Amino acid sequence: MTTVAQLLKPCTPEIRALALAARAVVKKAVPGAAEKVYPGWHIIAFNRGAGMRGQFCAVSPLKERVNLYFMRGADLPDPHGLLEGGGKNMRHLKITRAAQTRSAALKALIRAAAARAEIDPARGRKNNGPVGVPPELRKAFRRSPAARAVFVKLPPSHQREYIGYITEAKQPETRARRAEKTVAALLAAPGR
Repeated sequence: MTTVAQLLKPCTPEIRALALAARAVVKKAVPGAAEKVYPGWHIIAFNRGAGMRGQFCAVSPLKERVNLYFMRGADLPDPHGLLEGGGKNMRHLKITRAAQTRSAALKALIRAAAARAEIDPARGRKNNGPVGVPPELRKAFRRSPAARAVFVKLPPSHQREYIGYITEAKQPETRARRAEKTVAALLAAPGR
């Protein structure tokens, strides 16, 4: 597992300091947030909840600056106009000076992002209730009752991981393919 120090080792001392300052402000603003380094994406991600759906922001050291990504940034209140980007969901803040990480507006954005990460956007409620199985997975379960038996024994948080993997796909064909992959993964699970 890659550590923060390993991720930042190739960076210049200035970028390393900015990245550590950005990381510190996230950890201070959201003390309970889990941190995970993704070396392939070259980010330090923070989440509130299980898996990718719980991610709310990430620190990304670049050559000349550090980007602080907000996974659902398009939904965030940004009265100070700090966020950039025009994608469907993600927004980012370019950090070029350590003073930017001490901004009260930035801390408010981070807290708002973390609060939104606790809400399941599909249902508008916290990610801790019963799980609704999408039609693609129900269809796959009809063909494989053994996979369904494994699925219902999983904790709801694990069930939501599988469901999120399927429902995040935009195309029906992709959702169906992911449902089949989920069934295969459930059948291959150790100790089933």
